[in-house]
Amino acid sequence: MSELRLVEVDGQDQQWMSEADKASNVFKRGSSSGFIPSCAASVMTVDSVDDEMQSLGTIMDYPQSDLSEETLLAIRWEDLIDQTQDLAPTTWRLFRKAAYTSRQDERNTMKNPDASVMTMVAVASFCRSHKNCKLAKLLTVYFNSCGISAKAFDTLNALGLTMSQKWAYDGLQHLAESACLDLLRDIRTFPFLGTHDNLNRTFKAYEQRLANSNHFDSGTTESSYDGNDRVLHEFFSQLGINTPAQKKEFASLETLVWVGDLLTTSRIRGLKKFRCEDLNSFERLDFLEEMFGWFHAQIAAEHSLHSQYYGTRAGGGLVLSFDILERKGLRTLSVQGDFHHHMKEALHHIAEARFRGLWMLLGKVDCLRDLRQKSPDELKKLAEQIVTNYSSTKALLLHAEKPRKKQDDVHSQAIQWNRGLFLCEGAQVVTGGVWLEILSCCSGTKREECYANDADATHRAAEETVTCGRPTPGQTKLTSW
Repeated sequence: MSELRLVEVDGQDQQWMSEADKASNVFKRGSSSGFIPSCAASVMTVDSVDDEMQSLGTIMDYPQSDLSEETLLAIRWEDLIDQTQDLAPTTWRLFRKAAYTSRQDERNTMKNPDASVMTMVAVASFCRSHKNCKLAKLLTVYFNSCGISAKAFDTLNALGLTMSQKWAYDGLQHLAESACLDLLRDIRTFPFLGTHDNLNRTFKAYEQRLANSNHFDSGTTESSYDGNDRVLHEFFSQLGINTPAQKKEFASLETLVWVGDLLTTSRIRGLKKFRCEDLNSFERLDFLEEMFGWFHAQIAAEHSLHSQYYGTRAGGGLVLSFDILERKGLRTLSVQGDFHHHMKEALHHIAEARFRGLWMLLGKVDCLRDLRQKSPDELKKLAEQIVTNYSSTKALLLHAEKPRKKQDDVHSQAIQWNRGLFLCEGAQVVTGGVWLEILSCCSGTKREECYANDADATHRAAEETVTCGRPTPGQTKLTSW
């Protein structure tokens, strides 16, 4: 055992090998010195692992100059595992054997330890050199997007899983600067538009203090004319339009569409009015074309439908439909959270049910599948009847012209409701055709022209919805329902 103690204390390979050679005859006689060949295998394994870990630097190295959105998104977990297995097969087998037993290999058909093994190898590589930080930087950006605290960052960094909190700030700043440069290049190459809105923040009280209160309000002052002016000034400053020559060139050659809600567009119109007598077109904002946002228009339309047709559980209306569909959180109007998503989805399902019912009623069928037996011309006529007689302004006017005794208030409300659904779901159902009426009314067009636009939209809606999943003559593929 003297040879064994010498090996354990000294640890030098050459001296150990000489001692192993001397003890080889002892091993052949079946002595307890059979531990020596195991030590030889351990030394060779350690040397192999050391060489492999050095070679992993070629795939784990991730310098700060290469940090960008594209390089982060280009990191594929499966490719990283394959490369690690090729460059460090012994290390991979060693970690995998430590993390997974043979019995687990036979029993588990779905679970796979490769992710855990890859993490262990990456942490070990990061411990050997701070340059081997590809996985650490990837996890740092991910955890930061999840809102992890600074203390948690420091803990994960001590474990070798992530970079430090200080690097997280520097890395995100680097990514933001790179994104700004990419944006400027895209603006010089492609058409673009501008948009801005108020930033709303929810303030919550975590301690019982008199000054602490829960409220939801605007965190900026962009609703004022001065606030909008500062936003536009900062926008052009980030675009690099600062000198008089740059401003002259931009105002002479470009037309910038600016999208926002009604308040934003109103403030921009006010700024242009206040500056109408300024010296040049850039200061007068002549190049700026304000336009209200369709997203805000959708929300306004949803709130209008909710206010008009909420109804009661006994008499019908949206509240009854919400109960049947088991939709929660839609009884009170809101602009916070996921109200818009749930409201839009509920209106879509309600519209789908109502118009499918009209198809079955006018088509005189018991199932939508039976409509496949009708010709394209017959389906087109049915679609025209649905839109013209049950969901358009023209239908309301024709119904109002009837004698009072022949008017049906329930039928009139149903037409208004269907028409409102068409307006709210216009972008999905009729590809924006019905919105022509809104645009005509907003631009001051006469009511007769609005009705003409509505009739045109009716025909377009009919032509786009008549196919019902069947190809019309000249089509090479199916049209969706």
